Amino acid sequence: MISAILIYGHRGEILASRIYKPGLRRAITDAFRVEVISAEELTPPVLMLGSTTFLHIMYNGMFVVAVTRFDVDALAVFEFLYQLCELCNKKLGQFNESACYMYVTQIYEILDELVDFGFPQNQEDSLLELKSKKPEVESADFGVVSSLKRTLTSSKSPLPQLRTMRHKQSSNANSGASSPSLSVNSGGLSPIEQEKTSPSSDSPWRKSTVKHRRNEVYLDVIEKLTCVFTTQGEVKSAFVDGSVRFKAHLSGVPVCQIIFNKTNLLESCQLHSCADHTKFHDDGNIVFTPPEGSFDLMRYHVRQDIQVPLKITARMEALELKVCVECILEPKRYLSDLVLTVPVALSKSGETPRAKSSYLGGKVKYLVEKSAFEWKVGRLSGRNSATLSVLAEGRSLSGIVDASFLIAMYTCSHLKVETLKITEDSKYSALKWVRYQTEAESCEMRLDSLNSKHS
Repeated sequence: MISAILIYGHRGEILASRIYKPGLRRAITDAFRVEVISAEELTPPVLMLGSTTFLHIMYNGMFVVAVTRFDVDALAVFEFLYQLCELCNKKLGQFNESACYMYVTQIYEILDELVDFGFPQNQEDSLLELKSKKPEVESADFGVVSSLKRTLTSSKSPLPQLRTMRHKQSSNANSGASSPSLSVNSGGLSPIEQEKTSPSSDSPWRKSTVKHRRNEVYLDVIEKLTCVFTTQGEVKSAFVDGSVRFKAHLSGVPVCQIIFNKTNLLESCQLHSCADHTKFHDDGNIVFTPPEGSFDLMRYHVRQDIQVPLKITARMEALELKVCVECILEPKRYLSDLVLTVPVALSKSGETPRAKSSYLGGKVKYLVEKSAFEWKVGRLSGRNSATLSVLAEGRSLSGIVDASFLIAMYTCSHLKVETLKITEDSKYSALKWVRYQTEAESCEMRLDSLNSKHS
């Protein structure tokens, strides 16, 4: 729960502030200015002063601060602050001190829309587009730009727990569909019970008037592999950071359901705010009404049962360093855009080392600025290997061999989509496209252990 949002200029002047919870005095702004902005030493992004916690980020020279007196998830607050800045930047053309002076009213409107009783609400850009018009305003600094103006007069949508409180405060307020906030925690599940959105009514991020001549969805499961090899090719560590990207061109207000083959291996998850977190917690299925366009539906992390698709080894033979890369996938699959960086220092006389590739079509180039060979293997099919031979006489072997590659229609975690179901009142049929991709985030092997053998 956020008690207040403060925005400071680089000299410590208040550009905007909004207090959401009672009990905070206006003097709270001076405390942060003295302890952080005016401090001679750098201060951490999380500062505790008594029972009050300040969490701040820097954006275009400004201090954007969240103040709380509750036990909150710091990562979730930081993510909210960055999303707030990006949204202001998109709505105002740019988000800096000049924009804060010119569009202070619009900034307060955004703060009112994104936070309700201290709880971050839906941060979808499309939601604000539904509520705001952009009249043109002449500006000496920005020319003709668009400002925000709220047109939706109905009450904002509170979180489920706050419905009773909102009802007591305003008996005439119209209750809307709840806007589930993005959950970030160790289990990846929101502790707040989410409400299901009726297919026949507007959701906060989607209107029922949306129409498409051709209804279709694109679902991409993209995984980034991080692994470390020994010089013998053994995997010391490996994990995957994945994302499920969803692109919707659907009419009306559809309800989508995705069933994966296994979700028990996902150590941590982060679901988009449109998803039903309770449903995912109960049976691992994702049920959601998608916003229009492309978005990240889920991000996840996996450490168990990772199948590393390649093997990298290094050895010394006579005076040559031999680096071998092998694709250990089945023959019908292959690594594409495979590039290895092999560090080899110049000789004491400054002579450039020589190397050759055993792989037909492989290209080798020495990068003087990196003191390393760039070995472009290209495409390497399953059960095949390639070897780079480097004349290493009189050269020290150190540094990291790094590999980058792509694999289409493959995931290292074996996560697969078993069912993709779309339900809408008009009962139309939609085209569904599902793709998988694995790419190397960081696949490394250290050469230091070869120095003793080389010597």
